[in-house]
Amino acid sequence: MNHNTKVDDSANKVLIVALAIIFIWFGVGKFTVWGASAIEGLVNNSPLLSWWAYSIFDVGTFAALLGTLEIVIGLLLLAGLVNFKLRAIAGLGGIVTFLITLSFMLTTPGIVPEGASFPIISDMPGEFLLKDLVLLAVSYVIFTSGRHAFTANRA
Repeated sequence: MNHNTKVDDSANKVLIVALAIIFIWFGVGKFTVWGASAIEGLVNNSPLLSWWAYSIFDVGTFAALLGTLEIVIGLLLLAGLVNFKLRAIAGLGGIVTFLITLSFMLTTPGIVPEGASFPIISDMPGEFLLKDLVLLAVSYVIFTSGRHAFTANRA
């Protein structure tokens, strides 16, 4: 293993641990009343989720399911520290998660404050969602650092 490979692997591991903490922390939060209600407006305004999520589940149950998924992704990330296939799967889970949450930027009222125009966005929900752009990039880096495990044995 050359020096650049060691640095890349160390950097990937830092990103993995940071993203795992975020997923697990956010996931645990979804089990609270506050956490469940915090996502309700985002889900209600999403064309991807609004037509089914709350018609099948109540707000708390949907949030708990989402929280469980986030915790699982966080744990897969941690397992991905030593298992490249799990790293790639977790990275892909992050990519899907953050593509969905970034789609809320297009559908949630209040992204652009009243009386303002784009590119001005609100603190909440605008800037809250915009941070997911960085988390999407981190997820992509993690995915690409693990995906070779799926093709390494193919000749």
